[in-house]
Amino acid sequence: NPEIYLKLGDVVRQLTRSDPTLVDKDKSYWTLALEADPSYLPAMQRLLDSYLEDAQLYPNPHTFGRIRDVCSRILHIDPNDSRAKSSLHIALIQSWLSGVETSDQEIEASLKEMADLQQRDPQNLEVPFMYARAKVKQAKEFFARDFRERANKEIINAEAAMQEAIAANPENPRAHLRHGQIMMEIAALYRRDPEKFR
Repeated sequence: NPEIYLKLGDVVRQLTRSDPTLVDKDKSYWTLALEADPSYLPAMQRLLDSYLEDAQLYPNPHTFGRIRDVCSRILHIDPNDSRAKSSLHIALIQSWLSGVETSDQEIEASLKEMADLQQRDPQNLEVPFMYARAKVKQAKEFFARDFRERANKEIINAEAAMQEAIAANPENPRAHLRHGQIMMEIAALYRRDPEKFR
């Protein structure tokens, strides 16, 4: 019965707060739930919650891969799960930003999906933030090849995504924080090689 494993994982999750030796044991039970029933969505959602937390503490390609895997499984069962959709594409971009070789086709496909997701769920601030970070990286790569016009276009795209996020969440401090972080990344490009921006 997958529900038994789910509940065992939930109990272990609570116990982890007082017993660090139990860290990650919750995932083992939720994985067992999926072995009992590969289509059991509650266990997939628990694993996604856990992997997203892991990515906050230990952002690395392995964790991003786990996020993408469980999101793909969720979307196979529930294609309309907006959190799984956004997390899937955010994880791909994060992986690429961390240095994992990723094809241009995959990057562009995820960026297109993220632009659509921002329109459908404007309260999800991580979507435009990661979209903008990707655009800044693309701009950096274009500047390195002296493609100034294309680089400036990507910077404009990054700024536009964050301005749209602020317009949809004017009272949310996190929207302004994320916008500031992107502007700092853009400013760093100008400081690194001002000749390219003249």
